Amino acid sequence: MHLLEALSKNIQNRTIIAGGISKNYGMTGWRIGWLIGPEEIISASSSFQSHSLGSAVTISQDAAISLLNHVDESPFNEIFSERRKTMVEELRKIKELTFIEPQGACYIFPSIKKLVGKKYDGVILKNSKQFCELALKYGHISVIPGEACGLEGYLRLSFGSLTSAQIKENMFQLKQFVENFR
Repeated sequence: MHLLEALSKNIQNRTIIAGGISKNYGMTGWRIGWLIGPEEIISASSSFQSHSLGSAVTISQDAAISLLNHVDESPFNEIFSERRKTMVEELRKIKELTFIEPQGACYIFPSIKKLVGKKYDGVILKNSKQFCELALKYGHISVIPGEACGLEGYLRLSFGSLTSAQIKENMFQLKQFVENFR
């Protein structure tokens, strides 16, 4: 069944569904995506995209077609579910960080607001960008500041391409780093 067919006609005309192989199938960096929606909107979007951004390289398009024709989504769902579970369990061990458990994305956005105003190596923490700079310098941890996603006071952590063992190790390092704020 077409995704929009599950919606009422009234909603179908006002709905756009965006997707891509990067998030859905772990093919990060391939930059292949799609839109499903009313024909006039998709046509206008396609015209804009082709004139402003160009297109994905042929090998990426061919790989995406092959993937979509042969993929069994069940293992992906199980793998991402396990990674999310591991990330959530490990983040819960870091009492200074709070978060809402993700329900569908491969990202989690822990809040660092409890740390703002505290010191790390004599530096008073002011924002998420500064947290990330300190984490890289002192903790050898690379994380994305929430401000890059419009969420100041948060971090963006991805569990999309990591194994559960890597997630545990990374969260252990993050915990050690966070515990040094005073």
